[in-house]
Amino acid sequence: MKKVVDTVNDLDNVMYEVGNEIKRHSLSWQYHIINYIHDYENTKPKKHPVGMTSTGGDAKDDLTNDDLFNSPADWISPKSAEPGQNYSYNPPPSVGKKVIISDTDHLWGILSNQVRNGYGSLF
Repeated sequence: MKKVVDTVNDLDNVMYEVGNEIKRHSLSWQYHIINYIHDYENTKPKKHPVGMTSTGGDAKDDLTNDDLFNSPADWISPKSAEPGQNYSYNPPPSVGKKVIISDTDHLWGILSNQVRNGYGSLF
């Protein structure tokens, strides 16, 4: 990880992601990696946002949106729906705690499903 940070630290357009859709059993490891990158970048001239993404499903070993919001991540990509939340069609107001990046496969699965269901197209 130090090699990656050292290699790209002089660049402005860098965002780190621990991993995409990693299961909940790795939660403490993901938090550790985020903190590690933050700590190491504190010794460098530039700081870059570090993010964490949901697992998209609803299995008991999936990350929850609370796991993301309670993380040390700068940005998160929440999953579609949990009690009181529907990031697909009615996202809750931002409270300024995290930058939220809406990742369509976390919100709807395969993007073509929303097009097929009449929710529009990106093209």
